[in-house]
Amino acid sequence: MGDGGLIIKTINSGTAWTQQTSGSINQLNKIMFIDANNGIVVGNGGTILNTINGGTTWTSSTSGTTQNLNAVYYADASNVWACGNNGIILKSSDGGVTWASEISGTTEMLNAIHGIGITDIWACGNNGTIIYRTGTTSVFENQLQINISVYPNPFPV
Repeated sequence: MGDGGLIIKTINSGTAWTQQTSGSINQLNKIMFIDANNGIVVGNGGTILNTINGGTTWTSSTSGTTQNLNAVYYADASNVWACGNNGIILKSSDGGVTWASEISGTTEMLNAIHGIGITDIWACGNNGTIIYRTGTTSVFENQLQINISVYPNPFPV
């Protein structure tokens, strides 16, 4: 996946790849499958695409945002979260068909989201941002925000 809505698929552990038609021209940033057939990809401009046949075909879902989406997390077959620019967090309770906003409490770009089941969800982003959601509330709390810098850089460029 990548620029111009590119999605490629392999069925032989990466020996050969086939380009799939995503129906999107936006950059695609993250893909996650809950099983061999059901997957979601998120991307720029609020793009969310779903597959129910292992990535052979993709269907667009309305995200309700134009913010770039950078990560997706399946807690189970029904509950899915996505996060992205300007602190956007979206949740789906129907496997990614419909989406609603959750309160992140930050305007930082969020680059990753993951959890333990459906009750404990973390999102991480720029400038050391880590936010956390527990229980069934739709509000994330700021868990940590620190600026980390390594100087001088111990790794040659």
